[in-house]
Amino acid sequence: MSERDNESEGTALDENQQLGTEAAGNGSGISGPMTADGNGSGISGPMTADGNGSGISGPMTADGNGSGISGPMTADGNGSGISGPMTADGNGSGISGPMTADGNGSGISGPMTADGNGSGISGPMTADGNGSGISGPMTADGNGSGISGPMTADGNGSGISGPMTADGNGSGISGPMTADGNGSGISGP
Repeated sequence: MSERDNESEGTALDENQQLGTEAAGNGSGISGPMTADGNGSGISGPMTADGNGSGISGPMTADGNGSGISGPMTADGNGSGISGPMTADGNGSGISGPMTADGNGSGISGPMTADGNGSGISGPMTADGNGSGISGPMTADGNGSGISGPMTADGNGSGISGPMTADGNGSGISGPMTADGNGSGISGP
């Protein structure tokens, strides 16, 4: 009896670990296979989120400051009431739809959107730090730093098009047909 009880208890613990449904600190109303705490210390596993965005690991993570966001299905900055597939914002203000995120919850849509501060944005169809609705296969950040890939845009979303790269301050332009953030018309390969 005791051995069977021990085996059943061990099985129950394994199932709970697989579900990964736990919350500590503030993390109010978190549901599904995701973990979150109030301070965001050492969070691991899929679909995690914390209040400070420190030390988030695993797939589909996101924090409130937009640092190191990767993969779809991100979370909010406060970890409160995360629901639906792949939604996120900085304040947890109930943004819905697939794979949306920004710092203010201003309804940026499309796959692999941007963070609140525009730091470390990657993948297609990203947005700037102000959520100014940059669209198309282009990347952009809020400060114009570290833009890469084809058809990029500056930090103000000034609609730079074509196979050219550009940053917000006109610094570090590379690739064919580049352009700066002021639209000064730099041309050539």
